[in-house]
Amino acid sequence: MRDGLGIIMTSKIFEAINSTGVIKYFGAFLWGIVSVITNPSGVLMLPLIVGYVANTDSLSHLQAFKTSCAFCVGIIANLIVITTFGGCTKYLTLITAVTFIFMGLNITGIIRVKIPLITGALTLGILSGLSLGVHHANPVLSLSMYDVIVILAYILGYCSILVAAGTFAQIFSFYIHSGEDNIFTGLAK
Repeated sequence: MRDGLGIIMTSKIFEAINSTGVIKYFGAFLWGIVSVITNPSGVLMLPLIVGYVANTDSLSHLQAFKTSCAFCVGIIANLIVITTFGGCTKYLTLITAVTFIFMGLNITGIIRVKIPLITGALTLGILSGLSLGVHHANPVLSLSMYDVIVILAYILGYCSILVAAGTFAQIFSFYIHSGEDNIFTGLAK
């Protein structure tokens, strides 16, 4: 039953992308959201940005938002390069793997290297884009025939989930660690 619903939803989104006017752009925006929450590669972006933002000391809500946006800019820049110049080589994949291991060790505190917040988020976003490859954007690119506004709508949908996850991770982390008696402190115990 659940797979049938997913197929119907996906077909409706593609119908919207193939239509005209605002519905076309709304369909691309929805496809961006669906790309994050249903694709294993997209779902992997969520703990990356959440871990990066939540593990940063004394981050304001605005800084968490900016950091999440920098992460998304990195992904977008990378997808543009991959889309323009083709797939990535085995060396780029190796660099990505080594960097992810390094960032994971840094986030967990096993090693501590001070990385500027926005630069680190941008770098992590660029390298995350390498791991994603162009397969996320292929359906939109092929259906839109490189319609720039459709691609931008897709990117906005894709990034909206990541920015929300990074921003709210900081907000939840703040309330959990604030020591105040609130709904989140009960969840943390």
